Amino acid sequence: MASICQRWRLWILPVLTCLYALLIIIIVPILLTNSIRNGIKKQDQGALVGGAFVLLALPIAFYEIIQHMIYFTQPKLQKYIIRILWMVPIYAVNAWLGLVYPESTIYVDSLRECYEAYVIYNFMMYLFAYLNADQQLEHRLEISPQVHHMFPLCCLLQWEMGHEFVHMCKHGILQYTAVRPISTLISVICALNGVYGEGEFRGDVAFPYMIALNNLSQFVAMYCLVLFYRANAEALQPMKPIGKFLCIKAVVFFSFFQGVLIAMLVYCNVISSIFDTDNTKDIRQISSKLQNFLICIEMFMAAVAHHYSFSYKPYVNLAQSQAWWDAFRAMWDVSDVHNDIKEHLGVVGSSLSRRIRGRSVYQEPCGNANERTSLLPETQTSRSAPSSTLSGYHSGESANNSGSSECILACDEFSPEPQNNHNSINPNSINTTFKVILTILSPRFDAISSLDTLKQNLKFLKIMEVKSGTESLDQNGKSKNNGEDHEEYQYLRLIDKIIKTGIKKSDRTGTGTFTIAGPQMRFNLRNGIFPLLTTKRVFWRGVVEELLWFVRGSTNAKELSEKGVKIWDPNSSREFLDSCGFTDREEGDLGPVYGFQWRHFGATYTNMHADYTGQGKKQNSKLISLFENPGEFIINMGDCHVYSNHVSALEEQLKRVPKSFPKLKITREVKDIDSFTPEDFQLEGYDPHGKISMPMAV
Repeated sequence: MASICQRWRLWILPVLTCLYALLIIIIVPILLTNSIRNGIKKQDQGALVGGAFVLLALPIAFYEIIQHMIYFTQPKLQKYIIRILWMVPIYAVNAWLGLVYPESTIYVDSLRECYEAYVIYNFMMYLFAYLNADQQLEHRLEISPQVHHMFPLCCLLQWEMGHEFVHMCKHGILQYTAVRPISTLISVICALNGVYGEGEFRGDVAFPYMIALNNLSQFVAMYCLVLFYRANAEALQPMKPIGKFLCIKAVVFFSFFQGVLIAMLVYCNVISSIFDTDNTKDIRQISSKLQNFLICIEMFMAAVAHHYSFSYKPYVNLAQSQAWWDAFRAMWDVSDVHNDIKEHLGVVGSSLSRRIRGRSVYQEPCGNANERTSLLPETQTSRSAPSSTLSGYHSGESANNSGSSECILACDEFSPEPQNNHNSINPNSINTTFKVILTILSPRFDAISSLDTLKQNLKFLKIMEVKSGTESLDQNGKSKNNGEDHEEYQYLRLIDKIIKTGIKKSDRTGTGTFTIAGPQMRFNLRNGIFPLLTTKRVFWRGVVEELLWFVRGSTNAKELSEKGVKIWDPNSSREFLDSCGFTDREEGDLGPVYGFQWRHFGATYTNMHADYTGQGKKQNSKLISLFENPGEFIINMGDCHVYSNHVSALEEQLKRVPKSFPKLKITREVKDIDSFTPEDFQLEGYDPHGKISMPMAV
């Protein structure tokens, strides 16, 4: 029995085919016999013909659905495809029931209309999942040509390519997912109270208002979908998008406008003239049956189109085993819809709130800045600096730290200008301030004004500032402004604060984290001091090997593993890659991780063996010149978190007393960053406490 279950891929399709054939053999004769016995009425002919098309459409649709479940090798894409394919069975059966029970059409159609919105959502998420597999969709759009608005919305302000464009397109499509079920519910309530007036364009019934609302909502969704396609047409070419777009538009949008057209024909008395009747009830039933009859036929054509446009064949991978219940569970798990609708309503609510109450209610005085301070400064206190989304990131701290500067996004080099008041920079104390963006993953800066929105959108921000110059230091090379006995206490107190006061959040690994937003740490680098943790032993050779691996822009974890540095092995195993849907990646291929972003920011990633020379922006080209005379190392963090499975180990570390920091010596002069070798970095005087193991969250 167990062996039979394990070979379910071989027998599931034949078994279901036989069951469906048996169902047709039993049901069709019964229906025909009853129709002949009762006399086939003219109005029953449509149900019979429509039912025949439905019987033809269902096996085609179910065949494709089952095949995707059998070869469920890329869950991140296929779960959306399976949901889309269910559109044909639901629409077809729904339309046939409308033919058989025309008086209950509005209630039967409610399911179809809600699923219509669900299909639009899933198609949008399918495109996002395909384009954003390497987490670089927004970055690619940032360097793409501007996509302009089309007629009749060409007068609108252009959406800035990048995050704003994706955000507007996503929520422009997502609004229909919220509007359609709500309007359907209102229509049902109005019908129950006799004020819906289907097919009637009068001011005292709900029908024309619902038509106008749904029409506008669908137009916005379709417009955003087309705009999104225009921006990503080239990137979408490998997945042959034209057929998929036409399938969605033809079934969802055209069926809606088809219903509107029929309603207009009823209003203009065309239906009454053709069928020679003046009875309002009969006209309504005729128009309803006409719409459902056409949908029955269209679903057969849609099933054929889906068979070719959303084929399972690209996902066939006989070497990969996948449980069928994973596909089944993903098909019915609508938690992603719930989360996105919740996000959409939050965005809408936040936008309305800002317009009603004004943006200033979200801003806090800079003088009270801490880790919970908004990242957007008030206009009157902002400094003169290159335009940046994060301009003023540390304006609250600059009042207390003369010479501290605001964080400039995507700015390789910044020469401060003399300013007044507390934000002044003394050119005699600091020669130059440089900012280097090491990496930014999933930046989402869309008019962030509140900390709650910030926490959701600013996910992984790692920014390093390196100051070069002469700061006020004591004779031991320690900052006079730092009152701590040992600078490592900054780290220990931050860890303690996160554990005790951090907000518990879920994360991509499923482990869970405790997090706070926006902390800062500062470390003196004078006299060769190197701030390496002493309260636990750090695998120094691994740190150097990984750093140089990053600098090379490598994404091959095997290069590190062969040198005994196993930190990236869990994230590049066959099991992990398959679980993330990267079945086409070779084991060891991490994708466009940190090093790739440093060396080839914005380039299209293919695999770990490809040559990316000359592609993207090389962000680390000036690092050597920045480190020639370092004075202070400043770390500004966005989402600063501790994994829940590390808490006990960190509590043990908190009991330890820091020892003196070691010194770092670079043994030879290097002009090119690519010329460094591990032997060039010599650590002196490192005498830490013992090792503390912490399992990596995967």
